[in-house]
Order: sequence, then C-alpha cells, then structure tokens
Amino acid sequence: CNATPEELFQGAVLRNCKGADGTKKIVTENFQNLKSTVKGLYFGANWCPPCRSFSQQLISCYESLKNAGIPFEIFFCSSDRSQESFEHHFSTMPWLAFPYDPQKATQLTRLYSVN
Repeated sequence: CNATPEELFQGAVLRNCKGADGTKKIVTENFQNLKSTVKGLYFGANWCPPCRSFSQQLISCYESLKNAGIPFEIFFCSSDRSQESFEHHFSTMPWLAFPYDPQKATQLTRLYSVN
C-alpha cells in the first residue's frame, strides 16, 4: 500500500439522512469540508457479530458526543462482501462512511494495521 492518508482521505463520503417524506436516503458530502473535526475510523462488516454488537455501543457514544456539540465524526470503512451488504449495514449507522470500495478498504486496513 503506497497510498498516503492524504490520498485516501479525499473525495466523497456518505451520510444517512431522512428525506422530507421521512424515508431514509444516502447523501454525499466532501471529505475536505470536514477538516475541522476530530475523526475516528470504524472498521467493520455486517457478517461480523462482534462488529454488529460494537456498533450499538458506538452509536450511543457517538450520539452523546454529537449532542454535547463536540466536533467529532466517525468514518465507517466497510469490510462487507457486497454493495448490498454494505448498504444494509450502513443504513443502521448515524455517522459517515466511505463509499463501498474493497480496494480502498484494503488500503486503509493495511495503512492502519487492522486485522
């Protein structure tokens, strides 16, 4: 992996939002617009039971930080095995995610020595 963090952390990120009619939709934001926040990376997958369990705990912590006005953002880096699995998993999350891209996920896991 020869990519630098600066190269990997650019471009589009995804956020779950509710439309005017109350339905969930995914919107795209630009990573560069989020520079003034503390950033956390969350590596996980829908097929991983410990990941799903941890997600529930992380949601509580994340919402507490956001409600307290702390400039903090989590970025989900998916190890899901398909776009469909990623979309299902991400739909339960209140934070941002990198678009489904197994190659980028591999680069990030190598860069940060994630097993």
